[in-house]
Amino acid sequence: MNMNVTAFFGTCLVVPVVDGEFITQCPTLALAQGKVNGKALRAVTNTFEGTQFVNQSTGPTANATQYTLDLFPDFGLHRPIGWGEFAVLPATHGMDSLYYFPSLVPMFDIPVLNNTAFTNAFAGTKGTRRWFNKTETDLPLVAPIRTSDALLERCRFWDSVGDLTGQ
Repeated sequence: MNMNVTAFFGTCLVVPVVDGEFITQCPTLALAQGKVNGKALRAVTNTFEGTQFVNQSTGPTANATQYTLDLFPDFGLHRPIGWGEFAVLPATHGMDSLYYFPSLVPMFDIPVLNNTAFTNAFAGTKGTRRWFNKTETDLPLVAPIRTSDALLERCRFWDSVGDLTGQ
């Protein structure tokens, strides 16, 4: 993290590398071509993912729409958008890792939702989509859900524009 603090504003020094090689192919394409030892890709963002990477004082003057259009000029405005989100507080960068890899929890002084059923469901979904929420009494609520046709259509869309987004 200290390396990123000394980097130029708005940049991040962390790059996608596996075994010393820069990743040059989209993970979903590599999966489809059988180039990796997996059957699925789990991609999740955190509610406050970028908080520590972005200068929070620029909020009133920043224009995220224009920034995105400048970054992806061929993309356009009229596209359906969907995402997955990890919202268990504090929901900052890397917090979801403690649920994917519960053995990491003792290494960090960070409170996590201490519920074995929730952690096991989050880390071990194995092909079943799950809905992660909480009850009115703050107990974890994890339930299997059906993947809607609309979500599958959005997935096909994002797959079709990968060459425009670099994903």
